[in-house]
Amino acid sequence: MLFAILTFLTLSYFEFPESFKKNKQKRSETILIVGLDQSKEDINPDTILLTALPKEGGSPKILSIPRDTLVETENGTNRINHSWHENGNITGLRGALTSLANIPVDKYLVINFKNLEQLIDGLGGIKIHIEKEMKYEDKSQNLLIDFSPGIHNLNGRQSLLYARFRSDALGDIGRIQRQQKLAHAILKKFHKTATLKKIFIIQNFLKNIETNLKIEEALILGIRTLGEAPTTEILPGKFMGPFWSPEMSELNQWVAKNINQ
Repeated sequence: MLFAILTFLTLSYFEFPESFKKNKQKRSETILIVGLDQSKEDINPDTILLTALPKEGGSPKILSIPRDTLVETENGTNRINHSWHENGNITGLRGALTSLANIPVDKYLVINFKNLEQLIDGLGGIKIHIEKEMKYEDKSQNLLIDFSPGIHNLNGRQSLLYARFRSDALGDIGRIQRQQKLAHAILKKFHKTATLKKIFIIQNFLKNIETNLKIEEALILGIRTLGEAPTTEILPGKFMGPFWSPEMSELNQWVAKNINQ
């Protein structure tokens, strides 16, 4: 979803020839999007998204990967977000995906939550419908979440609290669903924003993004997906204690269908 936001923000006011929209590779191009939680001394990925861009253009396929997903790493079996600290951050995470299902990662985007908070504030906040009471406190992180059911106009800080909440029966899966909902709300608000304000918001948003995408590559990739609603799924699996255990046969089917086809 974050790639959908980035694509829309950077390209919504450009027009390019149709010939730019084709992928010359034999398979879908992939982009790994990582949202970093910098609230603690140990920086860990809080959001991990694998985006597949079909070689013939069309709707991006986004696979949300729970941060508690079990993977094999050089140091044994562990949560996938712990692989961030192995072999140099993004390299370790890419290696974990290769180990998990031989998933190729062509490009990456690393976004910190502060950047996303500023984006939402730049938009003047967003409207979110909260289905049930949300309460959680963690004094070590200076974190207090207290939302009642109903329609809320959330600023950047409140939006991140909503997206990070995981104290319900669904845990990390519920949080992924809320992050998807948040992304849709951001895109909806951005669509209604005046063009000049969009440009200012985009400039600020792009300042703190770490990526191996060149500007021209970002433009071409974005053009191919512009106007296409992303298809989002959660990594197939089931809870195994506090961990998310991948269902490998379903994951391999997803990779074959959306990346290797």
